[in-house]
Amino acid sequence: MKLTQEQLLEIKNFISKKGYSEPDVQLELLDHLACGIEERMQYSNFDRALNDTYKSFGIFGFSDFVEGINKGHQKAVWTQIKSHLKTVFSFPWIIFTLLIIYSLYSATLRYSFSVPLSVLSLTTILSYSVYFRNYYQRERKYKNLGIIKNSNAFMGGAFGGIIGSFQIWGYFKTFSNPTILSILSILWIALYFFILLGAWVMKNHALSRAEELERTYGNLD
Repeated sequence: MKLTQEQLLEIKNFISKKGYSEPDVQLELLDHLACGIEERMQYSNFDRALNDTYKSFGIFGFSDFVEGINKGHQKAVWTQIKSHLKTVFSFPWIIFTLLIIYSLYSATLRYSFSVPLSVLSLTTILSYSVYFRNYYQRERKYKNLGIIKNSNAFMGGAFGGIIGSFQIWGYFKTFSNPTILSILSILWIALYFFILLGAWVMKNHALSRAEELERTYGNLD
C-alpha cells in the first residue's frame, strides 16, 4: 500500500518531534519508516503501523539508526583519506614526497624554525582562500543538513587545533640541537597536513552527499 502525501508529511512531523530536524536525516528516516509502515498497513491502520514501526527501532528510538548513518559517512571519509595517503606513498609520488621531506629538513637545519612556521602559515592562508572561493557559497545552500553541520564542526575543530598548534613553536625552540628541531618540525608539518586532509575530505564528502540527496529528492529545505 502506497502512502499519501498527507501521511508522508505526518511521518516527517513525527520524526521532527523526536528531535531530528535536519532534512537529510529526516529523508533517511522517512524512507526507512515508510517501507515499514507500508508493510504493516496491509493488516493495520496508519497510526498503529507508524507506532509499531517506530517501536521496531528499539528502546533508543532513532538514535542507533542515525548513529549508523554517521558511522557510514565516517567510514567513507576514512576510505578516501587512506586512498589519498596510499597514492602519496606509492611510486612515483613517493619520490616527490621524500624530496619535500629532505628539502624541509635541510632548510630547517639552515634557517631554523622560520621554515616550518612559514610553510604552515602560508598553507593556512591558502586553505581559507580556497574554502571561501570554492566551498562557502555551495555550503550555505545546504547549511541545515546534518552532514554539513557535522563537517563544519570537524573542520572548525581542525582549524582551531591547527592555529593553536602554532604555539608549539616556542617549545620546539627549546631544543638546541638543530637535528632534533628539524625532525620535530617535519613531524609537526606531517600532522598538520594529515588533519588538513581529513577536514577537506570530509567537506567534499558532505557536499557531494548533499548534492546527491538534492538530485534524488529535490529541494532539501
